[in-house]
Amino acid sequence: MAKNIRELSEQIAAFQNIMTNSQEKIREDINSIKEDLAQVMKEIAGLKQTAQFSKDLAIKNESKISQLTQQITELSDHSRRANLIFSGISEEIGEKNLEKTLTEWMEENGAKVQPEDNERMHHLKGRGRSGTPCDVIVKFAREKQQQQVFKNLKKRRI
Repeated sequence: MAKNIRELSEQIAAFQNIMTNSQEKIREDINSIKEDLAQVMKEIAGLKQTAQFSKDLAIKNESKISQLTQQITELSDHSRRANLIFSGISEEIGEKNLEKTLTEWMEENGAKVQPEDNERMHHLKGRGRSGTPCDVIVKFAREKQQQQVFKNLKKRRI
């Protein structure tokens, strides 16, 4: 029986040793998991900060895009202020004679125009309506000149 008690004591001691080693391993694993979790939490905090920065930047960019779109619209509108569109001018005149013919017509109708007052003029392709000639756009060098021509032609109701 003493032999059995000794064997049992040895087995209990071995079991306690195994349990102690297992507990130490479990503590090491828990500490390692805690360290990993702390690292993951730091990375998550960094990602949250980056996400917030990206969100703020996107909002700022949307605002800037809206502002730039508005500026483009205003500049585009401003560049067209010196334009007049004339209808009913035959395309048979041709682009070369168009400036001379249209300048003479405007002068005949009370608008004092010099060739240098016209920056550019041309037919608007695709603007003619079934059988009618395409419109002609005239870009004047100055907006005041466009206003003067418009005012003089409007007086004559042309």
